[in-house]
Amino acid sequence: MKHGDGRCGGEGICADAGNTCTCTCHAGSPRRMHDGMTATVRHPEITVPMVGLDGNAFAILGRVSGRLPFEERDEFVTEATSSDYNHLLATVMDWVETA
Repeated sequence: MKHGDGRCGGEGICADAGNTCTCTCHAGSPRRMHDGMTATVRHPEITVPMVGLDGNAFAILGRVSGRLPFEERDEFVTEATSSDYNHLLATVMDWVETA
C-alpha cells in the first residue's frame, strides 16, 4: 500500500466527490484539511505528542515509528524521509494523530 494509488495523487488529498478520501492507503478517520478537502489518518488510534518536544527530524522519526506496528515501520520511515522536513511532518500527520 502506498500513496499515489490513483485517488489521492500521493498527497493524501482526494478528488472524489464528497471530499472524502477512499484510497487504499488510508485506513483511518477523516481529517479536515485547510482547503476544505478531507484526508484520513492511517492510524487514528495512535496519538503521538509533538508540542514541546524535540523537533529534530530523527527524534520525530523515532517517536512515531516506535508507536507503529513493527511491520509498518520501514514503510513509514521510507515515506517520511523521501523528501524534506515539511514532508516528514506531513507524513507523520498522515499516519498518526498528533497532540
